[in-house]
Amino acid sequence: MMAVAWVGPLVSTLALPPEELTDFLWRHATDDDGLQHLRVRSVQDEMMIFGFLMADSEPQARTILRNLTRKTISNEPRLWLWRIV
Repeated sequence: MMAVAWVGPLVSTLALPPEELTDFLWRHATDDDGLQHLRVRSVQDEMMIFGFLMADSEPQARTILRNLTRKTISNEPRLWLWRIV
């Protein structure tokens, strides 16, 4: 299933390249997340995360991606002033 999440820094000077956010997300993903493919795109001061996950439904895929995103933000010092939008 596909899921989308939006994230962004609280201050635009904390922006980073999409590739770096992609690396952070993969670093924190586990086999239990069922993440198969990930793409991050920069849209103005925010990032759009597209994930393809092994999930039984789209709501479950969205929940998994949001949880992975929260975990990544809380565990990466460069993302501490980021939030899910």
